[in-house]
Amino acid sequence: MNIEQMIYMLVAYKETNIASLAERIGMSRQNLHKKIKRGTLKKEDLSRIGKLMGGKYVSGFVFPEGVIIGDKVKVKRPSKTKPLIIPHIP
Repeated sequence: MNIEQMIYMLVAYKETNIASLAERIGMSRQNLHKKIKRGTLKKEDLSRIGKLMGGKYVSGFVFPEGVIIGDKVKVKRPSKTKPLIIPHIP
């Protein structure tokens, strides 16, 4: 799964859109879209996006309710429930 796919899955999961995400991170919609398409978002950008959206970037996005978008990662969870793993979409 690439960064572009993860970003679009993130905005779908959080029921928002790229324009709203860009506004929240202080970037124009056009600039964010270009960075997504070119794959030039830095790890710091992705970490900030994860935090602003209520999750954490760890080669994907992890949310308190156990949802992981991206690569499968081992995460400490406060509850004993299994996380919902969103499958790789080609």
